[in-house]
Amino acid sequence: MMNGSARRGFELRELRLCGPDQVPGRLFFASGLNVIEGSSDTGKSYALSCIDFVMGSGTPPEEIPQARLYDVAYLCIQAASGQFYTLKRALVGGKIGVFRGRIDDALGADDEWEVLGETTNAKESVSGFLLGLCGLHDRRVRKNDSGTTQEASFRVLSKALLVDEERIIAKRSPLYGSQNTGNTAAASTIRMLLTGVDDSGIVQPEDTKTSAGRLAGRKEAIEGLLESDQAALDELLDNMDMTPEVVSELEVKLRELGELSSTAFADLHAAESKRGKLVNQQREQRGRLDELDGMLARASLLDAHYESDLLRLEAMGESSYLLQMYGDKSCDYCGAEPEHQRHDDAHAPESMLRAAQAEAAKVQRLRAELRIAADQLTTEQCVLAASLGETDAAIQEISEEVEVALAPKVRATANELRAIQGSYGAFVRVEQLRDQIDSLKSQMLDLDATPDKGEKLEFIKLTANTMSDICSRIRTLLIAWRVADDITVAFDEKSADLVVNGRKRTSHGKGVRAVMCAGYVIGLMQEALGADTGHPGFVVLDTPLNPYKEADADDDGEVATSVKDAFYRNLCSSSALGQVVVFENVAPPADVQASCNHVHFSRSSSGRYGFLPVSMRP
Repeated sequence: MMNGSARRGFELRELRLCGPDQVPGRLFFASGLNVIEGSSDTGKSYALSCIDFVMGSGTPPEEIPQARLYDVAYLCIQAASGQFYTLKRALVGGKIGVFRGRIDDALGADDEWEVLGETTNAKESVSGFLLGLCGLHDRRVRKNDSGTTQEASFRVLSKALLVDEERIIAKRSPLYGSQNTGNTAAASTIRMLLTGVDDSGIVQPEDTKTSAGRLAGRKEAIEGLLESDQAALDELLDNMDMTPEVVSELEVKLRELGELSSTAFADLHAAESKRGKLVNQQREQRGRLDELDGMLARASLLDAHYESDLLRLEAMGESSYLLQMYGDKSCDYCGAEPEHQRHDDAHAPESMLRAAQAEAAKVQRLRAELRIAADQLTTEQCVLAASLGETDAAIQEISEEVEVALAPKVRATANELRAIQGSYGAFVRVEQLRDQIDSLKSQMLDLDATPDKGEKLEFIKLTANTMSDICSRIRTLLIAWRVADDITVAFDEKSADLVVNGRKRTSHGKGVRAVMCAGYVIGLMQEALGADTGHPGFVVLDTPLNPYKEADADDDGEVATSVKDAFYRNLCSSSALGQVVVFENVAPPADVQASCNHVHFSRSSSGRYGFLPVSMRP
């Protein structure tokens, strides 16, 4: 599709009208130049209206006799990716359906249609769908001088794509609609199309009606506050009997009590802080005493074990000594004589005695060390117990000071301070209310000075500089079409239209206006496609040449080449620069007919009658 280009956008492929038991009316479109020409009343303008209507126009095609039995229009388009889509819409209006595929595949596949809203505000709209194919989905454009933006709309863009026979000769810019409203959005859309930059970065101003309502609400709220504060002030002044001298005395007393209260609170805080440190110290001392008690208890238990060990060793030594004294004798157990007895160690009693004596000496040494350590722990215990007693006494002393002197002083000072503040508070409240009333009155004056209308801001618009490359391309087209041998083309920012050779396009006759309008929209398409900024890639023109008449020939000879032939030949040779669909009354030259998608409506039984089958003509 589209000469293998990977750009964004889409082209038209088929328009088909269907009705119950009717032969469909069909038009096929190819990339490049498409010329549908023939006599009047053959349905050319009606076909353009159907294309526009299926793409979301709010105006149904004007009824013609040939179409009275047709009820649905289908439009097949092909995206730059190669994917085909079919749009359908009832000719009486309503929602628009979209099917992923060609028209023949779509017929009968009722379950596979998606529904699109016909307005831009719809959640899923045909405008959003078509803009999405162009890479322009979710773009925003400015719609007024206050900076308010709206979603980009395919309906706004379509003014530069679909130009019917009235708009092509109209004395207004082809970028604009028939009304004067929406011109800012149209210009912003074209600027986005040329630069690739939309207006989503504009900080949105508040709606004028919302702003006016908010302003009135704020005034009402301030008036209510003023009324409430003034009533409160009047009541206080009626009930308050306070001279300046009394106020001055109260202020002095407040300062003195404030200082006294600060001192008393500082003393209380210092005492409580000291008591807290002593309590922590007390906790640590008691914990250490508990540890010492445990250690001394374990030492006493170990000393008892040592005593038991020494008694056991002493008994073993005595036994060994007695065994040595008996010498050799008959066995007390078996009666064996000494010569018949076997002894593993003949000196066992002596060895046992020496071992017991050595072990007893070791235990006595350990017991002596244990008693030294126990004495040290006992000494520490006595010292710590005395220190704990001093700590307990200090805590008791500070607690008594806090409870008897410091805390009562703080409470008394605070009570006296609150009593005076209660008397002084009425005076303070009066001053606060007066300040608040003055502030509210100032706010009311500021609100009264707020302008009712939104501020008019300055924005970058569709300028001659932005359109300079477009004008150069249009100039090239008009020269190629033999409109003139040499020509200058400029852009008029106020009207968003062309100035050709120093003369506004709209000041020319309708024939020249039509040709220049064609140059305008085609040049815009070609330049935008070169920049790949989102132009769909097609334009549809209704009779751009029929109103045009060349100048009479000079005496020196006839005009060499007609604008009409040059127009067709140039567009035929520029098929890579976008799809152009021309509905015309005059046929292109034979060489162009053979090179483009050419359809002739004869309005007779010979050949194709028109857009709709011949059987439907009146």
